[in-house]
Amino acid sequence: MLLAFDTSGPHCTTVLAAQDGSVIAMRSEEIGRGHAEHLMGFAQDVLAQGGARWSDLTCIGCTTGPGSFTGLRVGLATAQGLALALKKPGVGVSVFEVLARACLDTKDPHPFCIVQDARREQVYLQTFNASGQPMAAPCVVDLTQLAKEIPTSITRVAGTGAQMAAMRRGDLQVLDMDPYPTPQNLATACAAAPKEASLSPLYLRSADAKPQRAVAQL
Repeated sequence: MLLAFDTSGPHCTTVLAAQDGSVIAMRSEEIGRGHAEHLMGFAQDVLAQGGARWSDLTCIGCTTGPGSFTGLRVGLATAQGLALALKKPGVGVSVFEVLARACLDTKDPHPFCIVQDARREQVYLQTFNASGQPMAAPCVVDLTQLAKEIPTSITRVAGTGAQMAAMRRGDLQVLDMDPYPTPQNLATACAAAPKEASLSPLYLRSADAKPQRAVAQL
């Protein structure tokens, strides 16, 4: 069995799935902040729902980003700790990979772009072909350059920043799908991830919070 987490955004999501990615039990709530206080409780809930024990798990999965720095650290640290304690493999998948799974469900045979709101007048984006394979590495882009950064061959966009992209390029179609990782797509992406997909964070820019300068001694 696979246990996977997503704490990259305002939702706290935990899913228990079979090895093929089919969902056995799940819990996902929009909590905003406080992932550290909720995550292990959610994990225990889905194990109970699925009639499983910690020893039944064969793999631990987690989204690696991009997203909230604090949220990502909570999810990844939890996944790493469980994988170590249970002596089971851990796999990481990006938010882009999870959302790409949802785009494939639309059955539209055309490439697409995942655009995530990065705030500070920026977005994170990654392009995929019709089979869901990345066409380029993920990157962070200023809103002023967004229309130029999405190839003209791509007319479909999804994600929390999809509407911003469509406002800047009139030919873009915003796909009708959840802009956040769902339990089903999280489970499917983790189940399909290669064994070498490590639980390492995907940071595309520095943290919003900056350390304060030391106060000069009088």
